[in-house]
Amino acid sequence: REQWVKKHVETNNQIDLRDTGYDRFKCHALKNKVYVEYNRKQAQAMGRSEIRVEFNPNELSEEEIQFIQFIFLDNMRNKHFSRIDLAFDVPVDLEEYYVMSDKSVKQTVFYGRDNKAETKYFGVRDSERYIRIYNKKKQLSEVKEKEITEEHLWRIEFELKRSMTDKWDKCFDDLHILQPAWQTIEKDNTRAMVYMLMNEQGEWGKLARKTKYKYKNLIKEIS
Repeated sequence: REQWVKKHVETNNQIDLRDTGYDRFKCHALKNKVYVEYNRKQAQAMGRSEIRVEFNPNELSEEEIQFIQFIFLDNMRNKHFSRIDLAFDVPVDLEEYYVMSDKSVKQTVFYGRDNKAETKYFGVRDSERYIRIYNKKKQLSEVKEKEITEEHLWRIEFELKRSMTDKWDKCFDDLHILQPAWQTIEKDNTRAMVYMLMNEQGEWGKLARKTKYKYKNLIKEIS
């Protein structure tokens, strides 16, 4: 298997080979759409797969996917995903929504010049699940100078690593994108508490576990 891959890597003109050795190589393929790294000695020392293949399937044609499958993926033992990225585009202004997780996750919000939320992060970068929710229309307009006809376009991105790659279909289960009608709460102190928790994320960390559960359920009920 190793010899078969080695022969194709060395002779195929669609593969740019670099950093080669007796039991290792790195290469880019298909005009940098694919990155491949093979290191047998390092893999044995760290107890992981010898070969690693990185690519975005959205950027590949069916023919290019078959190319990767034929040369690399079919020759990998113990195949698994080390990372999966999922993205969902929605034609809705998510700045007006309250996003909440049933789990305790760090939340960071960045605001634009108009003091409106533009990007929301859930979790930390090296965690097993990292979520970004951002104004995709604004990003395309400012970064890529691309105009979008829809009135609103927001993106929800999931970056999944380690054990979460096996549970990718569960990554949405604890996430709630809501419009809580907090003004309908009759009790003044409860209404004030819910408003504070929705607008001051740091206050959640001061609550006991049962109290968090109570208010998160209440927010879902009034949404």
